[in-house]
Amino acid sequence: MSYKRLFLSIFTILGILAFYTGCQNTPEEPAVISKSKQILKAEATNSDDETQAVTDNILDVSYKSSFTSTDGSVAFVMDIDQTIGVSNTSVVQVRPHFITGEDAKRVATSLFPNADFFEAEPERAKNYSKDEIQEKLARWSQYANIDALEKLCGDSASEDYVDLIRSFIEDYTLMYEQSPIDNPHSPCQWNMQNSSVYVLTADELSEAAISDYSDEVSAQFSVNGIPYCFTATTRNKNDYKVNMISCYIYDGMCPRDLDERIFAASLCRTGEPSQGQLDIIKAEAEKYLSSFDLGQWQIDECYVKSKNYGSETEYLVCVNAVPILNGASALRRPQISSLRNQNGYAANYYLTDAQFVFSANGDLISFSLFSPLDIQGVLNENAKVININDLLDQAKEQLKLSDSYNYGLGPLLQIIQEELQCNVTISEIEYGLSRLRVPDNEDVYNYVPSILLKGSSEYVGKENGKTYYMSEQPEILLVINAVDGTIINETNE
Repeated sequence: MSYKRLFLSIFTILGILAFYTGCQNTPEEPAVISKSKQILKAEATNSDDETQAVTDNILDVSYKSSFTSTDGSVAFVMDIDQTIGVSNTSVVQVRPHFITGEDAKRVATSLFPNADFFEAEPERAKNYSKDEIQEKLARWSQYANIDALEKLCGDSASEDYVDLIRSFIEDYTLMYEQSPIDNPHSPCQWNMQNSSVYVLTADELSEAAISDYSDEVSAQFSVNGIPYCFTATTRNKNDYKVNMISCYIYDGMCPRDLDERIFAASLCRTGEPSQGQLDIIKAEAEKYLSSFDLGQWQIDECYVKSKNYGSETEYLVCVNAVPILNGASALRRPQISSLRNQNGYAANYYLTDAQFVFSANGDLISFSLFSPLDIQGVLNENAKVININDLLDQAKEQLKLSDSYNYGLGPLLQIIQEELQCNVTISEIEYGLSRLRVPDNEDVYNYVPSILLKGSSEYVGKENGKTYYMSEQPEILLVINAVDGTIINETNE
């Protein structure tokens, strides 16, 4: 697909994921796998040792310090008292795994082994049977009055929304007369092809320049009356690379987000999931990841979110995973937003990540997998890493160079009249692998041992003491390469 269409597609997928996961609760802690129970102390005092070899240990970290930024706009408190797992200190080189049609079929059939998959069709050239249109009409007509729509959508219901639903019902009633009785869809062939075939009509294809499109296989199917779209995309061009799989509930055009609301309500208006249900869902996600045969994974987040629609509450179970490379797991980082910055830390390839969203009963609501990897080689099986205390000292010096514009309220400071004090507390540390670019090479990347610091920020008026902003959850503040002490940029912008 073209760059513009690809990123529209990606943002659509991320938007769907945000719709289902936007009110994230605190994730549960991932299991720490460690072969050794040796305890290494890293106290908040200077050390004469510049590096330390750490292999398969548990590290007890204690570090406390208060300081201000050099411009005086930020007051910092480092208050870390935590035990972290250090499984190994490998430096691993990887290359993108370019998704094939066989990969796509294996993932789709692992998620839905009994589904009948059909080739997806361009949005402006979709074919529907009479039965399919009848299902739409029956579904939408239930909400063609304001009372029913308010129960479904809460505050977003309106008379304009009702009018739009009625308009769609009229249009599809006319379409019903011209629709075939038999199934008009073709079985999915699981062949990667230029993604323009899933975007453009036959007439548009005859005149379009399609060389800038990526390759894709896209399927539509239904399971237990729930319609899904499954798409696998691959791109290996000079401008950027993409390997991505997504699956989400979708049944073509509808009035606003009505279909999403209807299906989400039918699946997710359950009681709050129990710990037993969470354990079953997490085990199911682990089974899926293993069956995909797209590398090794560790589930690092599993949490429940809820959202209210009027008097109704919907519950979702979110399960996320990061890659494991040579026995060490990657640190979770925010997904990069720019693939074309040649100076960025990750350049032209999305970070590797897998995300599931389930109902409390285990129904799959959505799934995405970005950037599977193949291991090119292990560059250093047991790299010497800098003493944790020294890394935290370096973090302190780096934080001193920041200012109040670097944290949560930063972009809005200019519109607030009162002078604000920014307070930042660094309270969490994680140890794992982080991805780096290989200079002058867009075909391979290195994963190196690193520390990640999290904390919270608040902005308080200096005159009235009013709190203008406070972090709802710990934010990533700094990532440092544990081998050479360099800063690993959080974004790619």
